[in-house]
Amino acid sequence: MALKQDAKARRRRLYARQTLIYAILIAVLAVVGVAAAGMYFGRLDRWFNKPYNSPSAAVVQIDAQPCPVGRPLSYPDPASIKINVLNGNGQSGLAAGVASTFRTAGFPEPSAANAKIYDGVVKVVAGVTGINNAYTVLEYLPKDAVLAIDWRTDTSVDVILGTDFEKMPAAVDVGYDPESAITPIDGCRPALELREAVPRTSVTATPTPTPPAATEGTATAGAEGEDETAAG
Repeated sequence: MALKQDAKARRRRLYARQTLIYAILIAVLAVVGVAAAGMYFGRLDRWFNKPYNSPSAAVVQIDAQPCPVGRPLSYPDPASIKINVLNGNGQSGLAAGVASTFRTAGFPEPSAANAKIYDGVVKVVAGVTGINNAYTVLEYLPKDAVLAIDWRTDTSVDVILGTDFEKMPAAVDVGYDPESAITPIDGCRPALELREAVPRTSVTATPTPTPPAATEGTATAGAEGEDETAAG
């Protein structure tokens, strides 16, 4: 009788150890699976509030936008601003149509060309010397357009139309006062500081101007470096 009880006790201890081991293995596999999913989808930085594989993110938030340069300064005149409209949407003829709208608004000879697909509404890109010009351009775009900076040395502004872009705002929606001081984007950061976190190669290639009636095909690599500016 005692031998049977000892055998049962040993089996119970064995089962308990096995259950514990299996539970630990399952927990480890679950943690590994979650970490692998986070790495694959690039979400580790959001989950742990730390940058993943992005040294610059430790200094500058990925969604930070540059402030105007110098104060107080009024909005630059559209007639003095060179715009490159880039189709990152894939819809044929979109950039040419938007360029024509900018031309009607007083921007001189906006160019139109293709860009790599951009997942967003509109991204406006300029160098330090063109940031204030970009603030004027933003006044003519949907309110959820974002501003990024690169290392270009001229005052040109790129307008990258994304996959969520639908149409330009109506003329009545453009109600800024050209004589007023530029209103900074909420939470903006100094332009020079943000530029230091952007690769020096991230300058969108200037497209060849096209007539308003021209159409663009599906997105191409016509704006090399567009992806890098997305982090700016």
